[in-house]
Amino acid sequence: MSRATTLEAVVLVLLVLVSTTLSPVVAASAGQPAASSATIEPVGTLADVDETLPDNATWNRTQVLDELDRWANETGVANESWWNATRVLDSLEHLHNASNWTHEDVRYWANETVYGLTNRTLEDWHNETNHSNLTEFDPEVIEDALRELQRAIEDLFEEEDERSLSFGFPHVTPYLPENYLRPDEEATLRFQVVNDGAGPEVVEVDDGGGITLFPSSNGNGLETERLVTSARNVEIQLLESSGVPIEVRTDVVPLGWVDQGTVVEAPVRVSVDEDARPGFYELNLVVRYEAVDTVDDEGRVLAYREEVVTFPMVVEITVDARFQVVSTGSDLQVGSSGVVSFVVENVGFDVARDATVVVTSESGDLTFTGSNRDGRFVGDLEPGQRERVTFRVDAGEQAIPDTYAFRGSVTYTDRDGEVVDSTTFSIPVRPDPEQRFAVSDLTSTLRVDYEDGVIRGLVTNLGPRNASDAIVRLAVQSDTIVPTETTYAVGSLAAGQNASFVFPVEVRDTADPGPRQVDFTVEYRDVEDDRRQSDDLPATVLVEERRDEFAVVSGNATVTVGRTGKVVVVVTNNRDEVVRNVNARLFATDPLSAEDDSAFIESIAPGERVELLFSVSASGSAQLKRYPVTVDLLFEKPDGETKLSDTFQVGVTVVEPQTRGFTIPTWVWYVLAVLVFLGGFLYVWRGLRKRANAARKRREETPALGDGGESDEPPADMPTGGQIPGGDDD
Repeated sequence: MSRATTLEAVVLVLLVLVSTTLSPVVAASAGQPAASSATIEPVGTLADVDETLPDNATWNRTQVLDELDRWANETGVANESWWNATRVLDSLEHLHNASNWTHEDVRYWANETVYGLTNRTLEDWHNETNHSNLTEFDPEVIEDALRELQRAIEDLFEEEDERSLSFGFPHVTPYLPENYLRPDEEATLRFQVVNDGAGPEVVEVDDGGGITLFPSSNGNGLETERLVTSARNVEIQLLESSGVPIEVRTDVVPLGWVDQGTVVEAPVRVSVDEDARPGFYELNLVVRYEAVDTVDDEGRVLAYREEVVTFPMVVEITVDARFQVVSTGSDLQVGSSGVVSFVVENVGFDVARDATVVVTSESGDLTFTGSNRDGRFVGDLEPGQRERVTFRVDAGEQAIPDTYAFRGSVTYTDRDGEVVDSTTFSIPVRPDPEQRFAVSDLTSTLRVDYEDGVIRGLVTNLGPRNASDAIVRLAVQSDTIVPTETTYAVGSLAAGQNASFVFPVEVRDTADPGPRQVDFTVEYRDVEDDRRQSDDLPATVLVEERRDEFAVVSGNATVTVGRTGKVVVVVTNNRDEVVRNVNARLFATDPLSAEDDSAFIESIAPGERVELLFSVSASGSAQLKRYPVTVDLLFEKPDGETKLSDTFQVGVTVVEPQTRGFTIPTWVWYVLAVLVFLGGFLYVWRGLRKRANAARKRREETPALGDGGESDEPPADMPTGGQIPGGDDD
């Protein structure tokens, strides 16, 4: 009960009390004209008013109770569990009779609260509550009575300083959740007693006459709060009733203090007559307790009551089998099928023979393989016996992770051989959210006319369950972008776990650069080992402009005409991966030739530049200009595949020889060579000629053998060779 509702009830009761008390006086003054409005002055106590009224102004308690009930029904307060017109009226009379209420308490409450909640004239209130149909209304008479109340309060109470009052309304209600009994049985009825009262509230009265409200836990603390909200010395007693075949074996059950919102169990032993007939029976349960409704800041009790309330409690004597759900379980998930199981217990008193548990789904989101109804045969169920039943349920894509209700019943054969349908019971079913995955950290190396591009990323299992044997699938809606592999196995993924994937992709030379959409899906096995597939996970990748796998340019590439020189070729790895075992070959055409045409590099990292050295010769007929040579690369990719690159063309420049100082023209060297040759020839020729002439001359000067008897042998001192020392060629 809210604070405003409580005060409204009190205001209405006081006004009703005044109206009903003054009814004879109003009737006697019917001839006076009614005022258009009435101003309410501070009010006093009803006891003082009674002394100033004529003897025929009687207190009609019945009429006040009727007015309270009418007001409660109109406002809906009658539907509240705490509402009891008699208790409200008793509390008001306790407050009325308590002489320790101060003048300030009542006067400020009347001035501030009455005006604040009603905000209307007495005449308006009189007409709205239909009092005009009960009595003749004269506002002046009412005003005079209220002034008398004010004077009575001023005489009765003394002025006090600022203080606070704590209000509560303890209220106890019993329940009997399980009310089944059977003939010739001694059992325990377990009553549940709950304190469902209202409060606490604190009224703080300050020196200026104002009233403020706040929870009592912010005011006087927990002890005061418990004092005005707890039901004290609670006890219950179940009474036997005539004609009811039930004997109560337990007398009074004391429960002590029952705090607000607390539920206390009160067991009561009963026995049922052997010949009791099945049916419903009513027993009276008496609840006694004490309640403190109001205390001040000094702990003084201002409103106290003792309650003795009788509640009719219904019990059922039965010989039938009865059933209830003991526990439920489910591995159901939105968007998939799963198992729903529960344990049903025979809580009745008879054997359920040939029992079949029937379950009905009340929502199209959860079905039993296309139907909303399914059943399981469980055989005979003895009293107290439990049986677990399992159903396969499909949760559609439109289902939500909320609690659905299945309705269950048991069809069985009773002791008379008749087939009986039990009363229905509810089975709560809550599917888990749909399994979700996400793709993140997506990167790609796609380029136009590049067959070794890749798409890399992370797939994350967002749960709520683990996924086993997970496979990531790639789909591309394009003829120019062709994945060479479309599946990547990532294995088991626990909820919240991620794994990397990579897809090789070829981009045709007819493709255009720019962003492209790709779709990923995740296939996995659920807890039932069924193969499932996630929703599409769209993503965007970028196809870049065409770029050669390698950049090949000439470095120091000059050769002197007619000579052999060293040519440097610079190779840059434009691929996104390391290449290994690179064999480079250089090809040259006339007037150039490759003397050393190969080079080898063990590996080239992405973006790395290396220099290759070749020997190239330029013939003497080569002109002084730049000639092309070609280079290709045979390399090994990370997967072990050997690939031949495109052919790259680089330039080699033929230059003339470098000299120091004066340069002799080439034709001069030719002339000098001829002259040297001729000079050598003449030198040799003259030497041969001299020898020939010397030999001839010797022969002429030497006598013939036999002439003069001289010997033909030359003198011993003559040199051989036919040359006369000192002789002249001439």
